[in-house]
Amino acid sequence: MNRLYLAGILITAAALAQSPEPAFEVATIKLAAPSQSGHDISWGRGLMHLNNVTLDAAIRFAYHLHVYQLSGGPKWADSRAFDIVGKADSPETKPPIMRAMLRTLLAERFQLTLRKETKPLPAFALVIAKGGLKLERASPGDTQNRTSRSGPMMLEVHGMPLAGIADLIAHQVGRPVVDNTKAAGFYNLTMHFARENAAPDTDDPSFFTALQEQCGLKLESTTAPGDTFVIESAELPSPN
Repeated sequence: MNRLYLAGILITAAALAQSPEPAFEVATIKLAAPSQSGHDISWGRGLMHLNNVTLDAAIRFAYHLHVYQLSGGPKWADSRAFDIVGKADSPETKPPIMRAMLRTLLAERFQLTLRKETKPLPAFALVIAKGGLKLERASPGDTQNRTSRSGPMMLEVHGMPLAGIADLIAHQVGRPVVDNTKAAGFYNLTMHFARENAAPDTDDPSFFTALQEQCGLKLESTTAPGDTFVIESAELPSPN
């Protein structure tokens, strides 16, 4: 019997039958070729592709989780990679529905069960640094077309409030980030910083230094309640 834990409540297949989750019309899961490098997740026109992703990565994408929010599971969950393709019954299917379809697929094909817990987590508070905020106010065009790009050495944001920027920073630092700036409005941000574990003699600043010098923002250690998920069980999917 397929089972899925959400918010501490066990949802059985019978319960799902009464309130069915959306599912892909057609889906395939295959082991990724060992020669593949990098990974990619994309969707559009009713198709979702997850290329060379682990089960851990697929769960984080399906549930909008940071790395620190997921734990447990078999050893292969963060090492064995898969190619997953799902096709919805309509090319107009919206991204939130596609993610829900992926959650259904993971529960069915990987026999995935999750337990949700809320507990205090090591976190950062985002505050305005001494010298004041250095971010550019977003134009009306930026706020209507919010965008963000990130990489191991850069972060670029257009038309976002500080709360949204705090969430993007959380991806970079691996902890929850709480917006304590009390700054209203929408902003643009561009940061360049050293790659994690870069050589000591690099000329690029660390992420924390760049955040303060380039953006006028600072991270202070704190704790904050946060949702985490524990993989209680998962199985390798059967061949298609």
